[in-house]
Amino acid sequence: MDYPPHLELVQAAEVYGDHWDTGEALGIAWCESQFNLEAVSRTSDFGAWQIHKGTWRDSGVFGDRIWSRRYEATANAAMAFHVWQWGERTYGDGWVLWSCHK
Repeated sequence: MDYPPHLELVQAAEVYGDHWDTGEALGIAWCESQFNLEAVSRTSDFGAWQIHKGTWRDSGVFGDRIWSRRYEATANAAMAFHVWQWGERTYGDGWVLWSCHK
């Protein structure tokens, strides 16, 4: 099923537009979940950007406060931005952490 890009999802991604490429970020969200904010994978990835529970929540990176909002556009984008930043620092390319990267 295709989901239209929720305006709130676009706006949430644009908040980080001074740091990441918003078009690329939305492309990742489309590829990962087709913009479905409520997406859950068989491998415990959540939200539009499919944030992996084991890597980011269970390891303590994201606490209960933000994780409980994982289906909200602003929280899922904030988590995706954090993941992207970690990838930028670690690999020089924040997008490589998603299976949908270039």
